[in-house]
Amino acid sequence: MEKEKLINFLKEKNKDLTAQLASQKEAANDTKATLESVQKQLDEINKQISDKEAEINYLTTTISNLQASIEKNTQLLKDRMYSMQTYMNDNSYIDFIFGASDFSDMFSRIQSINELTSYDKELVSELADEKKQVESQKATVVSAKANIE
Repeated sequence: MEKEKLINFLKEKNKDLTAQLASQKEAANDTKATLESVQKQLDEINKQISDKEAEINYLTTTISNLQASIEKNTQLLKDRMYSMQTYMNDNSYIDFIFGASDFSDMFSRIQSINELTSYDKELVSELADEKKQVESQKATVVSAKANIE
């Protein structure tokens, strides 16, 4: 009898251990699945970070190019305004218009001056647009950096 009790006890203990082992294997598989899921999420986050960094690099390059263009156009505009101010202060502007040989030449000269003035207006407008683009892109860069963090 004692032997039977011992055998039954060992069989029960074996069943319990087998059940615990199965439970532990299931827990290990769940943990492995969780780790794989976390790794996938980490990979996705790293990809998003890489994408944002690429976007930041692109925007930084674009901002640099726009700033170079702004500086060039600003200097061009300053030179043009200085030139026009010098030209207008000594009445050469009026002499140029009224020094025409006939009405056709005079209208042609007026048209040329209007075209120069129109060009200056376009240049100022272009400068304003480029400055807006730079500010917008700087805001985007700040936002992208905040997203990465």
